[in-house]
Amino acid sequence: MTISAYLAATNPIIEKELEFLESNNIPDIIQWSSKIFRLQDDLGTSTNELKRGDVSKSIQCYMHETGVSEDLAREHIKDLMRQMWKKVNAYRANKDSPLSQTTADFMLNLVRASYFMYLHGDGHGVQNQETMDVAFTLLFRPIPMEDEDMVFTPSLGTKG
Repeated sequence: MTISAYLAATNPIIEKELEFLESNNIPDIIQWSSKIFRLQDDLGTSTNELKRGDVSKSIQCYMHETGVSEDLAREHIKDLMRQMWKKVNAYRANKDSPLSQTTADFMLNLVRASYFMYLHGDGHGVQNQETMDVAFTLLFRPIPMEDEDMVFTPSLGTKG
C-alpha cells in the first residue's frame, strides 16, 4: 500500500528512490510502517471482527501462544508498536537513507493516519457515532475563515 501511495502521489518520481523501493529486499521503513499500520488496525477492530466470525488477529494469536489475558496481549502489541516506532524514527534521522525526507514523511503520515482511522474502530464493521462525526467533520464541515484572531501570511514561494 505504501509503495502504491508513493507512486500515486509523488510528482516527480525520483528514479533513485523508485529503484530502492523496487529492490527485492523490502526496505525496513516500509516493513516497520506496514506492521505498525496492521497492528493499529488489530487494536481498533479485532474485538468486533471476531464477533462477526473473522479470523484471529495479532492480539488473539499472542493470547493463544502465551496464555495471557486480552489486556496483557493488547499491551504487548502496543509495546511492539513502540519498538517499531523507535526504529522508524532512527531511520528517519539517518542522513544516509536512500529515501528523501519527503518520501519518508509521506510513508509515516500513512501510519500516523492509521492511529486516527482506528482510534474508535474503523467505522465500517461497527458504525459508531464518534467515527461518523469525525468523518463528517473532515469531509463536509467548512473551516471558518472569518476569525479576526487568525493571521494569514503568504507561504514561501508565493507572491503577496
